[in-house]
Amino acid sequence: MTTKQPTKAQLNEKIERLEKELAQKRDQLLRSHADHQNYRKRVQKDFDGEIKKEKGKIILKLIDIQEGLEKALTQFKAGANKESIIEGLELELKAFNDLFESEGIKPIEAKGKKFDYSLHEVIAQVESKDVKEGTIVEEFRKGYKLDDKVLRPSLVAVTKDSKSK
Repeated sequence: MTTKQPTKAQLNEKIERLEKELAQKRDQLLRSHADHQNYRKRVQKDFDGEIKKEKGKIILKLIDIQEGLEKALTQFKAGANKESIIEGLELELKAFNDLFESEGIKPIEAKGKKFDYSLHEVIAQVESKDVKEGTIVEEFRKGYKLDDKVLRPSLVAVTKDSKSK
């Protein structure tokens, strides 16, 4: 039993067909890659647009607060009574705190708490016989967290044992 060998014409025809298939697959791959790149660019553009939109909302709230502070300063310069200026400043501070809270920003608890290196930064130590060592007795600068991430640690003074020298 002998197997029939393909002719040169048949082989050339098969090569031509396979080359066409290869060219089609290469074209499909290039188109698919281009589609993917365009999709990534579109998603990034949409994402950037959402970020700008959200930043714009926050900036508008900050502008309102800035204008309130400018108004309080103008009233102060014009000699307005102390109580109305204080009331205006307290309202603007509340607006800041409300904005922080709405964005997930919270102050870090410090005074009276046990020192935590992930939340606090020690800038002073105070000797104490009455307060347990490592307790925060003074906060020089508030710290803040955004959700669970520390934005800025609290700058604090902690107690140290008065016996250790």
